[in-house]
Amino acid sequence: MRPFPMKLKLFKWVFNIIFNVSRIGFVFFIGISLILAFLPNISLLLTEKIGDALTEYRNNPSLLIWLLISQAIIYILFQLVTLSGKIFEVKLNSKYMFRFEYLIRSKLSRVKQISLESTDVQNKISMLSSITPHLGIHLLNNALSLMKSCIALTLMVYILHNIHWVIIVLLIILSVLNIYVTRLYNQYQMDILTQNSEKEREKEFISSIFTDYIKAAEIRIFQRYAYLLRKWENSFWHVQHPLIKIGLKRDTLFTGLQIVTQILNASMLIVLVLSSTTEISIGSFMLVTQAILMFQNYANDIVNSLSYFNQASIYLPSLFDVMNMEEEENDPNGKSFKGLQSSLSVHQLSFHYGDSDKVVLNNISFRINKGEKVAILGDNGSGKSTLLKCMIGLYDHYEGTICYDDIDIRNYEKSSFRNNISVLFQRFGKYPMSLFENITLGDELVDKNDPDLKQTVANSGLSDIVSQLPRGANTMLSPVYQDGVDLSGGQWQRVALARTYARRPSVLFLDEPTSAIDPLSERQINEDFMEFADEKTAIIVTHRLNICKYVDKIIVMQQGSIVEIGSHEELININGIYKEMVLSQDTNLRLGIS
Repeated sequence: MRPFPMKLKLFKWVFNIIFNVSRIGFVFFIGISLILAFLPNISLLLTEKIGDALTEYRNNPSLLIWLLISQAIIYILFQLVTLSGKIFEVKLNSKYMFRFEYLIRSKLSRVKQISLESTDVQNKISMLSSITPHLGIHLLNNALSLMKSCIALTLMVYILHNIHWVIIVLLIILSVLNIYVTRLYNQYQMDILTQNSEKEREKEFISSIFTDYIKAAEIRIFQRYAYLLRKWENSFWHVQHPLIKIGLKRDTLFTGLQIVTQILNASMLIVLVLSSTTEISIGSFMLVTQAILMFQNYANDIVNSLSYFNQASIYLPSLFDVMNMEEEENDPNGKSFKGLQSSLSVHQLSFHYGDSDKVVLNNISFRINKGEKVAILGDNGSGKSTLLKCMIGLYDHYEGTICYDDIDIRNYEKSSFRNNISVLFQRFGKYPMSLFENITLGDELVDKNDPDLKQTVANSGLSDIVSQLPRGANTMLSPVYQDGVDLSGGQWQRVALARTYARRPSVLFLDEPTSAIDPLSERQINEDFMEFADEKTAIIVTHRLNICKYVDKIIVMQQGSIVEIGSHEELININGIYKEMVLSQDTNLRLGIS
């Protein structure tokens, strides 16, 4: 639980954003709230006057008429002010939502990659979708509702203080009781929902399986629908039983509250009768009865607003933590990278994740000259992909140095550096966009009409696929769209290859570039790749060894260290790990090896 000053800081931060989105709208809403706080109390006073005027109707009928007209005007004014607030609210709500969503997405685009890969951070990010809808107009409305209700109650107490102090005390007792019961219920509800959260996610996940066409075929063939239905049934009732208890608890608490409320209401009217030394006026009676109802309504508004803020204070820290996460360091005045001119060198590189003591990379050193093609091999967990992420600047909290043309990668301006490299990740993106957009991702460096783009498509083995698509390169790669298609794993990998080639980079990094491609196509893609990368520098992380006959240098890693480095012939001759890997795989590299 965060201390109260910290909660105030969180809300101040959010309201500062809201204020800066529309200062006029912020002031407008405050003005509306103040008007809506005063109008009901004016109506309350008019109610008393109308009640008293009823007894004098025959002597002064015009007074009653004017009071009734005034009451009607106040009511109409109240409705018009409320309507204007709702109209303004609709217009501002989208602006507030956009601002918060934009801030979150903009922040995530700058957060360090290693932070995004943290489980704790992913949990916080997953909560943001449930946080943002409650910010903006909803938070502002609840804050102003709290202010409006407090002002209205204060004015009401002032109006009623001349009648009898016991009535005010009973109204306060009623309000406090209302607040206590509602808070008790909300706390009980929050505890149940917290306990249920994991099972709720499980229920929703199992439910989604029944509508997932990709999983449907597998489940249908294995005939596991009955099993999944049982799992869904168990999770459904695991979630529902506590919710049923919440419902019973709610009904019991609020039925009891209504009984107590009626007793206190009757007590207030009895006090009014017994305390009156003279005849009770109709106006006084109407004033008290209406005040009781209004007092309860405002008390409920206060309870709801406080409950809202209490729930928001539970979720807001996750948003605040995400917005304060460490960002990538970038010196706009750093050196401009214009492509590799001489060499890429890694010197005594060591790396570990966060607070973990486990060393992922241990004292790695090597040099790659411009134009060289290098394959990095190793078992799962040997550190290959981590090394690649360090070399492309996604990870920067390492020991040692990574230099491009003898300049530390961290001294380059990031945009210029990234404009001159290209990467195919092992887990590449599959975007629900057109084929062309999947290749370029809106990259301004790629011209749609550039003849080189057709060559890029050919080099990645996409030409035949494009010709078969209903709308060619403009076909949407998702079956949720009309005329959209879903590609196979191998076809998607070719799209990712085309994305990597499209920018005509100086340095290419590929992580398992042919893992989902059949062996017959692999050879052609490897040959096309070497043709494309003719004068470029290329680093290929792979398990499949057929590419090794095309490269100039092979680096073999094991448990975070380099154990062998050299050409194919050199490593075969030393009879080490690389030779064992070649002999263990059914590749044409085995030919001539004994």
